[in-house]
Amino acid sequence: MTRINPFRPAVLALAFAGGLWSAAAAQEAGPVMTVTGQGEVTAAPDMATIRVGVSERAETAETAMNAVNRGSAALIERLEERGVAAHDIQTSDLSLRPIYARTDGMDEAASPAIIGFHASNRLMVRLRDIEEVGGVLQSLLEDGANEFEGLTFGLQDPRPLMDEARRLAISDARARAHLYAQAAGVELSEIREISEMDGRMPQPQMMEMASARMGDMAVAAGELSMTAEVQIVYGLGATTLD
Repeated sequence: MTRINPFRPAVLALAFAGGLWSAAAAQEAGPVMTVTGQGEVTAAPDMATIRVGVSERAETAETAMNAVNRGSAALIERLEERGVAAHDIQTSDLSLRPIYARTDGMDEAASPAIIGFHASNRLMVRLRDIEEVGGVLQSLLEDGANEFEGLTFGLQDPRPLMDEARRLAISDARARAHLYAQAAGVELSEIREISEMDGRMPQPQMMEMASARMGDMAVAAGELSMTAEVQIVYGLGATTLD
């Protein structure tokens, strides 16, 4: 369920430091008031991204790489069996490196010798069914995954919620502008400028429900927060207070 927090603390920035009237602006287009508003929308995620992989050590590069390839193929096969689409499975890192060490009796001035090779293949997997996260993780571990680099939650299409956050930010800024204009005894005139600050896309937050069991492994999905911030510059009209 989506929960909307319509107003958060916003910052009122008057048109010049220390006062209401902007002398420079007044000479050009009249005095202005600049108001910043924020809007926040929170929602439960509907997508998860996991990063898992297989790593192996062997005496030769070929042996290490072949073992990793077999392990990775098993993981991909299991993911496809669980209904994960091919375009949601991507190799994010494939590596092979030598393992160096000093052997007994080696001259201290000599370079370390290669005693083996380390190969790894990491997969980035998007899961579009949140309920499958725990079960998929458990299956991959059972099939040989021995590297796990993290789990993140997101939204398949965050744009509608981000647009709602923008609308709330505009409403917040307008409400504050009218409040401050009334308190200061001035009239608002036309909007001179609207600009969007750097918004924050989905960020993990705690849910009211601490955790949920998904499949075989307990995973807490949390909820996501999107925040928009806008700045509106109003022209100011006549003073209404004596």
